[in-house]
Amino acid sequence: MAPSKRTLNKPKPASKPPGGEETPSSPLGLSFQDLFQSVFDGTQDVILIVGADDGNIIDANASARRLLGYEPAELAGRPFSSLFPAPPQEKKTPHDEVVFMDSVLEFQQFVAADGTICPMDQTLTEIKWKGVDAFLITLRDARDRNRAQSALMESQMRLKAVLDTVSTGVLVIDKEGLKITQANPEAERIIGLPIKHLLGRSCQDYVCKGHVRNCAGPQKDKPQTGKEYRFQNVLAQNLTVLRKCSCFTMEGKEYIVASFLDISDRKKLEEQLIHEATHDSMTGVFNRRHLFNQMELFVRLAIRYSRPFSACICDIDRFKSINDAYGHDMGDKVLMRFVEIVQNSIRRVDLVGRYGGDEFVIAFPETPSVKAAVCIERIRKQLEDEVFQLEVAGSFRATGSFGLADLEPAHLDANWLIRDADKALYHAKQLRNKVVLSSERHSS
Repeated sequence: MAPSKRTLNKPKPASKPPGGEETPSSPLGLSFQDLFQSVFDGTQDVILIVGADDGNIIDANASARRLLGYEPAELAGRPFSSLFPAPPQEKKTPHDEVVFMDSVLEFQQFVAADGTICPMDQTLTEIKWKGVDAFLITLRDARDRNRAQSALMESQMRLKAVLDTVSTGVLVIDKEGLKITQANPEAERIIGLPIKHLLGRSCQDYVCKGHVRNCAGPQKDKPQTGKEYRFQNVLAQNLTVLRKCSCFTMEGKEYIVASFLDISDRKKLEEQLIHEATHDSMTGVFNRRHLFNQMELFVRLAIRYSRPFSACICDIDRFKSINDAYGHDMGDKVLMRFVEIVQNSIRRVDLVGRYGGDEFVIAFPETPSVKAAVCIERIRKQLEDEVFQLEVAGSFRATGSFGLADLEPAHLDANWLIRDADKALYHAKQLRNKVVLSSERHSS
């Protein structure tokens, strides 16, 4: 309430209040005048009695000394408006008066005796004071509340600053309807939709799409943490996120805080490292260790359920001569082209890996060597027909030798099977450009 030109509301007809003519007794045996005086003197709030006609202070209680630094006697006769700070760039005159309202509660600043600005909550009520129309004004110290509000605002600003800068997407979700009520910029980036379009929408439409059905959300004592899954965002980007959820209650409503850490780059790096650890760097097929690990799984299943399983070990004929005559780069091209032919000829369930140097192993689950030999012969013929062009001029051809073996009941592991296939390869290399089965020891 700032100083202004005087405008006073007409007082309402008052009952017989303090200062009136009648002073009936209260149930405690005190007159209402005595009861009012006890409250007037004992309350922690500042109470001022202000004349309705002139706006001057008629009386003040002892709390005026504690909160404003004035003795009650010092305030008597002063304009109520003199307790307000002067308006900016406005000279205050003795004639400034106050616009009084009916029974209102508002925040106002007052000037203490030492010039300090004191924030107060003010209420105003029309009364009769000793037969005179007046206003009873109470002033309550608002500094603690203001400090609490300032602290809350600062806390909210810090929280917003944190949410705006963290690399984790955060959604606040109404647990009852699973509607998004708040989102941070990282959530906007992960989902691919501006925050204003996220608010009010179901969380299941976005990051939880396809993964959560009739989600009840986390419980207060059982937060959901560390759940990793992949999803496609609004921009059709395939992302991997680590989701964590917890529950809290605010103003009687339950909410879910869901955080989403984009670990797509980390997963790509992990997949790359796994690939490098399990695959041959040049040809891209399984390396020897991973090949044998995979073969062991199939061998155990084949032995347990008496299922057929065969393997072929093969190499490029006179590969050293190719390296010596045309260079190692051309030798590498021969190996990579051979692997390409193999991969285009086998099934998805079949295994292929580099055994070492120019030797490769091809494994055929659920397939006896007689049937696998049909595929191997096709590979042999395609390699035989391949023409490798030299960079300068001319060309050359390459051939391969192949040894096939079946998993036998006496075999204890994949190594036994490979040994039999290697024996068949030895016979194939005597003839070159041949497919030899271990069980038959003759050219296919």
